[in-house]
Amino acid sequence: MRKKIITSAILLGSIGAKASSFSFEGKLHEIELSSGKNIEIIIQQEIPDDSYLDNKTSIQTDLSRQVLSYEKMLQLLNKIRKDEHEVNEELNL
Repeated sequence: MRKKIITSAILLGSIGAKASSFSFEGKLHEIELSSGKNIEIIIQQEIPDDSYLDNKTSIQTDLSRQVLSYEKMLQLLNKIRKDEHEVNEELNL
């Protein structure tokens, strides 16, 4: 069981180190085991950083602008295709 707890702590620590967009708030809990020994457990809660939320909003705004520009580009290409088709029909007559 001790090996599992250590492994879990290592995994959680490595995940915490990789999660640059979150801060962690640790809460200490003391638990008494049936054998009478006391252990301390730290439970960490993710708290999003403000910069993460700003970055997320910025990315959403950029994606929205890109989608709109792609839609405009598709409309323009469709208009060009329609005009080209009309010109080809006139040339064939």
